[in-house]
Amino acid sequence: VGGSVTVGGDIFASGTLTILGTSTLATTTITSLTVTGTSTVADIVPALDVTYTLGTSAKRFLNLFTQNIFASSSVITNSSSTNFFATNANFTNATATNLGVTNLTATNSTSTNGFFSSLVATLANITDLIVGNSTTTNAVVTNLTANTATVGTSTITGSFSSLGLSYLA
Repeated sequence: VGGSVTVGGDIFASGTLTILGTSTLATTTITSLTVTGTSTVADIVPALDVTYTLGTSAKRFLNLFTQNIFASSSVITNSSSTNFFATNANFTNATATNLGVTNLTATNSTSTNGFFSSLVATLANITDLIVGNSTTTNAVVTNLTANTATVGTSTITGSFSSLGLSYLA
């Protein structure tokens, strides 16, 4: 068939449907979709709440470009971030610049210009740390300002000032 075809009613097909050119789908349910090339879509909404996964551990997306990320919980591993703000964050092997966090637990992490309400850091390299409550172990800290600080087996260079209780081991 050449030219345009208009069908009123339902179309049922079995097998593979191949569309060449531009395809427009209104509100629809698709069980399995494979897209090759570039696709433009509006909202993608799962059929059920907290049920489906985007990608797998073996087939991951390379990059995600987004304005905002809203998550009930998240795990960030081996990450680099600039201007990251979070509440209740847990990092392992992270590098961050301009990091603002409430309730941070960091292991093997590097931070520059960190502003924290509560910090627990192990094996961390931190420059210009401003924190409400801090516990650091085996950390290297440059310029620490804290309301309350507990520092064990850590190196502090530059300035150290504490407005509240400080425990240095």
